[in-house]
Amino acid sequence: MFALHGFEGASTRDIARRADVNQGLITYYFGSKEALWKACVDQVFARLFDRYVAAPPTGTQREQLRAAIRTFVQFAAENPEVHRFMIHEAGANTPRLRWMLKRYVAPLFSLTRELLERARAERGPSIAISPEQLFTLLVGAAPQPFATAAAARQLFGVDPRDAAFVDTWSAFVERLVLPG
Repeated sequence: MFALHGFEGASTRDIARRADVNQGLITYYFGSKEALWKACVDQVFARLFDRYVAAPPTGTQREQLRAAIRTFVQFAAENPEVHRFMIHEAGANTPRLRWMLKRYVAPLFSLTRELLERARAERGPSIAISPEQLFTLLVGAAPQPFATAAAARQLFGVDPRDAAFVDTWSAFVERLVLPG
C-alpha cells in the first residue's frame, strides 16, 4: 500500500484489509503507521542488501561493476514495488526520507561510487559517467520498465518480467555505463 499510495495515501485500515488482519494488530505490533513504514523500508532494503551479500564480487573491477549493475536490475525486475516506494518518498523532504537516505540510500551510493572508482582505476576504455549519474541511472531509469510494467506491455508489447527482457535491459544499462 505504501508503494501504491505513498505514506500519506496509505491508511492503516487499508493496509490491514489488504493484509487480511485486524487493524488493531498494526498498532499492537508496530505502534504507529510510521513504525510500520520503517519496518517495510527495513524489509525492502534487507532484500536488496542480501542479494549483494549472496553474490560476492569476483573478477576484474569492471566485471564486479557489471555484476553489481546486473544484480540491481534483476532485483528491480523482481521487486518493482521498491522503485514505486522510493518515488513516493523522494519527492518531499520529510523526516522519513532523511531517515531512509541516511540508513540505506547513502551507503548504497557509497558502494556505487567505490565500485565505479575501482573500475576506473583499471586499464581499459575510460568510463565517462560520474558516480552521481551512475547512481541516478540505477535507481531511476534501470527499474522504470518494471515499476511501470502495465505501460511497457501496452506501449511496447513486451512483458518486463520476462527473463529475456530483463537480460536485454540489464545489458543495455551496462553498456550505458561501461564501454566495450
